[in-house]
Amino acid sequence: MLKFFRKIRKKLVSKGKTGTYLKYALGEIVLVVIGILIALQINNWNGERKERKLESRFIELLTLDLRSDTQSLKELIEISDATVFSKNLVLDYQDGKIARPDSLGKHFLGAVFHGIPSFVPNHGALEDIQNAGGLSLIKDQDLCNQILKLYNTYDLFEKNVGANYLKNRSISRELVFQRANGNLFNRDLNANKAVIDSLILDSEIRDRLISNWTLTYNRTLKDVLHTNLETIEVCEAYIRRVNE
Repeated sequence: MLKFFRKIRKKLVSKGKTGTYLKYALGEIVLVVIGILIALQINNWNGERKERKLESRFIELLTLDLRSDTQSLKELIEISDATVFSKNLVLDYQDGKIARPDSLGKHFLGAVFHGIPSFVPNHGALEDIQNAGGLSLIKDQDLCNQILKLYNTYDLFEKNVGANYLKNRSISRELVFQRANGNLFNRDLNANKAVIDSLILDSEIRDRLISNWTLTYNRTLKDVLHTNLETIEVCEAYIRRVNE
């Protein structure tokens, strides 16, 4: 192509058509510039397409992590619901709202000792995103904000609510063990009904049971699950848009 243009230029110069030659040379320069711009644009398109493909892949992996978190949260909520039920039943008995149920001792022990595992969210996909350039890789600002909101929610839940729940549960357990003075269980390892009845009537244990963060932990778990499901919806909507 360049050889062809050179022949035309030589012919124009040999015929003394300087003006025409200059116009032609200018046109040739314009064509070259346009060609360069087109090549750059195509390169940009290819780069953007690769970035969007990588972004979409990260969001798909992130969604898988979030679905796993969903299952973990639902399991924790199920355990937490049982603890809340036990706590409320014991408090209702202490307030004279219900007669003494046969299962009162079991529910008292459940309210005090029932352990709820800590929530450990998956960070695999998020770490991959950060290693690849961070959340700036995600160009959809609403999606980026939603992801940040969720992981901030995760962090605050564990640092504040989760930590306080574990702390207060530990204090409640120590108080019950102290009051029971080693007699909480019989030799056959069954709960000592007489001791438990006295513990249930202990005013300090009652106050501790009221303020042990069980209800707050339960409500916050459900709020975290809501934000988790909300984020999954935003991620799935983004994936559908990209694949249209």
